[in-house]
Amino acid sequence: MNTQTLISKHSTKSWILAHALLVLPQQSPDIEIKNFALIETQDNWQNLELNAELAKIYKKQDLVGIKSPDFKFWNKSGNSTKILGSSGIIESKSGDIQIEGPSKISSEGGLRFNTNVLHYFSKDQMIRTKDELNGFMESSTGSQPTLRFSGTGMDVDLKTQSYTIKSKTSATQRQGTNVFNIRSESSTIFPIQNKAHFFQNATIQSQTLNLSGDSAILILKAGVNGSSAGIDGIEMTARPGKLVNANLADFKITSKGFKAQFLNSGELKQSEAIGTAKAVGKNGIEMSAEILTMIPEKDDSYLVNLEKGVQILLDERIAECEFAVYNTKTGAITLNKFATVTKGKQKLNGEVIKLSTNNSEITVENASGTLDQESTKKKLK
Repeated sequence: MNTQTLISKHSTKSWILAHALLVLPQQSPDIEIKNFALIETQDNWQNLELNAELAKIYKKQDLVGIKSPDFKFWNKSGNSTKILGSSGIIESKSGDIQIEGPSKISSEGGLRFNTNVLHYFSKDQMIRTKDELNGFMESSTGSQPTLRFSGTGMDVDLKTQSYTIKSKTSATQRQGTNVFNIRSESSTIFPIQNKAHFFQNATIQSQTLNLSGDSAILILKAGVNGSSAGIDGIEMTARPGKLVNANLADFKITSKGFKAQFLNSGELKQSEAIGTAKAVGKNGIEMSAEILTMIPEKDDSYLVNLEKGVQILLDERIAECEFAVYNTKTGAITLNKFATVTKGKQKLNGEVIKLSTNNSEITVENASGTLDQESTKKKLK
């Protein structure tokens, strides 16, 4: 077995020049080495290891052609990235590498990508491709992956262990009975942190929830202890002057931000709309508050909690308070903290006011206002 150790010198090529395809000369190589091995060090730490079936060295051109390369890269934190390819070319002076497909990239966090031509830039510790690619988050059970990605073009920053899909990002997550479809212009995946960021015109669609905004973050749960990788939570935001749109449980919601948490089954655990949140239900009820939280109940209903600057419009009634709870199944609404209900010139104040979407009956604790205070059951006629 022949083993060769090389320490690369770094060049300062521009992006355009560095992305030019490397081509081996037509002439015979100066040296051929079977079972080729290469180790690259940088600042006294090992950052690259290569094993290949065959290496052809062209001394004059400072090029090395390699067959069936198997690369492993490390950053200073000790996190590794692995690449397999059909063939490749090493530029000896710069340490840059071209890997030709079909090629596979795998991260320490279980992320896998397939593509064609890859370029490794030694000075920047970056791997890039302009080609189409598809990938998935590996399951610890070895079963079919449920979280998949695709797009065109990718930058892999080995220093931060981040994977940026440059355009046409698409992701699909099958989780229990639910399927999440995510789209955006670009995205960055952090497999070690179990997060994926989606940028520009981000949309998320599932059987129970539809979201659209400028950007979204998926909080992923790793496939460990026999489980499959999946979505633990979603955070969606909009740029200044824009809003996030959400459709959930027959509610159309707009807000500055939106968060959702999910069970392992893919069912919604809780959602929260933040910042000038407004919701319109199918029965005509309109709600607004700074924070609007929806929690699913076992009977397929939802508890809607509203906090800070709460206003609820129901028929001709206007209800206001600082905290309110609405049950979507029973139609019951409970108002707390500076609660008022107004209809035309009539107005009720109370510590706690209870009303319903099903009738005009109102129950008031410690009432005051334009109606009889002695009765705790009143109707705004």
